[in-house]
Parts: sequence; structure tokens; C-alpha cells
Amino acid sequence: MNKTKLSIALSCAVAVLMLSGCAASVKSGGTETLVIQESAKQNLVVNFQGNSKVEQNEDWSRLKQEWSDALQVEATRAGYHLAEAQPTSLDGKDVSASRST
Repeated sequence: MNKTKLSIALSCAVAVLMLSGCAASVKSGGTETLVIQESAKQNLVVNFQGNSKVEQNEDWSRLKQEWSDALQVEATRAGYHLAEAQPTSLDGKDVSASRST
């Protein structure tokens, strides 16, 4: 078999393997329809979170700010309102509010 035919056969085999994917069984949690208010459909909330090593890096806050600025520009251009999620504690209370008191 020449190299061209072998290359084509190998490419086809890889393509078939990639298209076969994973045969996972997905179960639905319920039949209720998710209702989202029309006014909320244009809101995006982002959460920038890194592991402890990443967050200790001196450039982490600058990177978060640059991501936030870039996303803000794109969201505004697309007609969305962008807000950054406020951190919450394990009991569901707003951490930023408890820090300021």
C-alpha cells in the first residue's frame, strides 16, 4: 500500500473514531419547563475563580480585570448586561457584604 492510500485510510479511521463518540445514558431530572423571565434573558453573570495557586499570583487581579473589561465590551455590543457574580459562603450568605460589616 502506498503512503497516500495509507494516509487516507488512517484519516478515515480517525474520523470514524471521533464521530462515534461516547454512548452515555442521560437521565432527565424532571419534566417541568424552565421558566425565565423575559427581562432576565439579556443578563449574563460571570464568575472568575482560580485555584489557590492561581489566585496568589500577583497578576491574578489584573487578568480578572482584563477579562471583565473584554467581556463587558462584547456583551454590550451584543445587547447583554454583564455582571460579575459576588462570592458567597457555604451557608449562602454574600461574602462581600459580611466583609464590609
